[in-house]
Amino acid sequence: MVTTSDASHLIVLIFGAAALLLWGTRMARTGITRAYGQEIRGLISSGLSNRFVAAGSGLASAAVLQSSMAVALFLASFTRLGAVSVATGLAVMLGADIGSAVVASLLTLNIKQLWPVLIAVGFVVHTAYDGRNAKGKQLGRVMLGLGLVLLALSALGVAAQNLSSSEVLQLVLVSLAGQNVLVIVIVALLTWLAHSSIAILLLVASMAAAGVLTTPELIVAIVLGINIGGGIPAILLTWSETVEARRIAVGNGLFRLLGAALAFAFIPDIAKLYAMMPEKSALAVIALHLAFNFCLVLLCLPIVGPIARLLATLIKPPENAPDDFGPKFINGNIVQYPPSLAISALLRETIRMIDLVEDMLGKSQVILMKGDRAQAGEVHHLDDRLDTLYEAIKSSATDLTREELEIGESRRAVDIISYAANLENAGDLIEKNLLDTVENKVKSSAQFSSEGEAEIIRLFGYVKETAHVAAGTAMSWELGNAQVLIGRKSEFKSLAKESLEKHLQRLRKREQKSLETSSFHLDLLGDLQRVNSLLCGIGYSVRQSHLP
Repeated sequence: MVTTSDASHLIVLIFGAAALLLWGTRMARTGITRAYGQEIRGLISSGLSNRFVAAGSGLASAAVLQSSMAVALFLASFTRLGAVSVATGLAVMLGADIGSAVVASLLTLNIKQLWPVLIAVGFVVHTAYDGRNAKGKQLGRVMLGLGLVLLALSALGVAAQNLSSSEVLQLVLVSLAGQNVLVIVIVALLTWLAHSSIAILLLVASMAAAGVLTTPELIVAIVLGINIGGGIPAILLTWSETVEARRIAVGNGLFRLLGAALAFAFIPDIAKLYAMMPEKSALAVIALHLAFNFCLVLLCLPIVGPIARLLATLIKPPENAPDDFGPKFINGNIVQYPPSLAISALLRETIRMIDLVEDMLGKSQVILMKGDRAQAGEVHHLDDRLDTLYEAIKSSATDLTREELEIGESRRAVDIISYAANLENAGDLIEKNLLDTVENKVKSSAQFSSEGEAEIIRLFGYVKETAHVAAGTAMSWELGNAQVLIGRKSEFKSLAKESLEKHLQRLRKREQKSLETSSFHLDLLGDLQRVNSLLCGIGYSVRQSHLP
């Protein structure tokens, strides 16, 4: 008999162990992602040739990452590049669901007593490599995470064993018997909130092994709820991604729902098969989950093509350009991404800022040379977009720096914030200074001399070319590109000085057009030089990151 005080202690123990289980799985997954994120991306991308190979790559990736949701986030990055179709992505996710079940089955083996060794060795390895961007540190993190998982499972096993004698719990479980729909809904919500189907599955397996859960139909309903709830986080986390990423996540959720609906109709028969398995076996629960996902692959893999076409009619891209305002590659959930993917997304948004600065320069040049003042509104519009992107990058990068990052990753995030601020300043400089000079020149009806106009056109072109080099440097993060970009700062200074000397020569000759446009010419030289310098800023960050 469990007393009231004992019951309170057991409840606290279960919640604490469950939290430790979630934290341990997250720690292990984070370590694997940071150590082998690029390799896992390569594994997924190499398996996109056909649906069967795709399912296999999804299985392997989820087994390594311990999460099908993490695979969904990796797929989202591929959809931005147009490297994966919806049908292939659905096949990958079907395999990933099996992969996460395989991990759960391995964790139910009789290895719980290894937790002290894993935690001790993991701590030593993690500490030895701390402060260095090394895979050794991440391997230590993985061992620590797995040790915490096994410790949590041991605690859950003890708590579940004691709960088996609780009359209150037995009454609750008896009342849930036959309420399969209610059980499925409750468990699906719990799995969604936990963001880890593996953790909830292991919790249920521990309770079954301790004899707390003994009703086969109830266990079948719980497993169905876990599978439905496991697909919800990926849908929510990819909702601000590309339309293809949303279709893949929704399609995977529909597959899970379809499988659960079919299994629901046969719960009594499935329960009879489950009852034939060894009693009080955690592995029996995992085997049930694994069998469900294996059947789901057999059922759904042949129809990924038609389902992809159906999703294309149900989930349509927005009618207006999605990147008119706001970020395209980042959203409020950037911290859910592996750091390497998060940094890549921030850089891609930063490159969009560079493109906007270049567009602002181009439209300002059109106004200057053709007198088309209608373009001024476009320049203001572009600056508003630039400001919006800057705020999004700053917010997302700041959120990312609050996470535990490697030194190099943290420095990269700070560099991106700093350079985004440079670009935002460049936009303000164009809108408030350069555009004002351009409009005043157009209003005055004054004309540059042929030589002066050629010099201004050349300098505009040079700065726009600097924008191209800056974009390439930001994405490649290579030292050679950075050196070229930094060199363009002094090169422009020389060009501007040369133009200034030629302009002064024309003034000394009292050339009328040069006299009338002198202030405009000099202001444009200064503004373009400052914009060029701001664009070159990322070169110094890249160069600094390559120093020993």
